[in-house]
Amino acid sequence: MDLFPQIGQPGFAGVVNSSVVTWTPLFAVALLTQHPFTAFLVGIVSALGVAFTRTLFSLAEKNKGSRLSPYAGMATLLALVVDLLMTLPFLLPAIQFALVLSVVFMALKLLVLVALHSASPSVAD
Repeated sequence: MDLFPQIGQPGFAGVVNSSVVTWTPLFAVALLTQHPFTAFLVGIVSALGVAFTRTLFSLAEKNKGSRLSPYAGMATLLALVVDLLMTLPFLLPAIQFALVLSVVFMALKLLVLVALHSASPSVAD
């Protein structure tokens, strides 16, 4: 049994979607206020908001009668952890360094997602 389509595909969608939703306000606040801790707080709230929204959408789909993967919660947790990791550099006092670290983290995350996606048995066929 190939677990990658059950775990990996929802995880990819969750990580990509949540990254955009979390990264945009995080960078907007960081660039506009130049206060890393304020940006950190916005990043935490955005990450939690995305996880909460994903959970509500999963519950709504389940209530409509859709059959959810038992790994849907794992995909939400994965997205939350990645978003929180992307927010951590803003605990540093230097805003420019935090911005650079966050961009590097985002680039590494995208490279890992591309590598995993290309190695997926469902895509390689």
